[in-house]
Amino acid sequence: MKVLNPALKMLYLSIGILIVMSFQFCSKNRIFHQSNSMENYKWFNNKTIIFEPEISNEFINKPLKLFLTVHYIQGFPYKYLHLKIEITDPKGEKKYQDISIPIISDELKYYGDGAGDYWDLDYVVDDELIIETSGKYKIEIKSMMEENPVNFLDEIALTIEEGKK
Repeated sequence: MKVLNPALKMLYLSIGILIVMSFQFCSKNRIFHQSNSMENYKWFNNKTIIFEPEISNEFINKPLKLFLTVHYIQGFPYKYLHLKIEITDPKGEKKYQDISIPIISDELKYYGDGAGDYWDLDYVVDDELIIETSGKYKIEIKSMMEENPVNFLDEIALTIEEGKK
C-alpha cells in the first residue's frame, strides 16, 4: 500500500475543502448561513448551538429550505446523530423537532462528501418552512445523543435558502 506524502495529502484536502466551500457559498437563494465549530472535535451535551437569523418581510409566507451541514471526521462512530431543534419566532412562540441524521449506512459507509479525513453531510430539516413573522429568530440545536461528548464532530452549520416556488 502506497502512503501519500504529507504535503500532497494536505494539498488534496485543501482542494477538496475549497471545492465544497465554493458550492456552499455560491447559492444566490441563500438567506442565512452560519457555522459553529466544536472545540477539539467534541460536542458536549450541555452545549447548545444557537443561531439567530434575521428574516425579512420579503420571505413571509414563502416556502424556505432549512438544512444543517454536519462536518465530521473519519472515525465518527455513530450511525445517527440525534438532535433536538427548537425554533423561537420574534413573538416568542416555539416549535420543536427531533431529528436523526443518518451518518453511517448499513454497509458501514459514510454518507456525505469526503475529502481526506473530513466529511460534509447536508441534511434537509424542512424544505417548505413557512415563516409568518419577520424579525430575528432563535434556532437552538441540542445533542440528544446518549454519548457525552459526541466525538469526531468538527462543526454544524445552519443554512436557510429560498424554497420551491
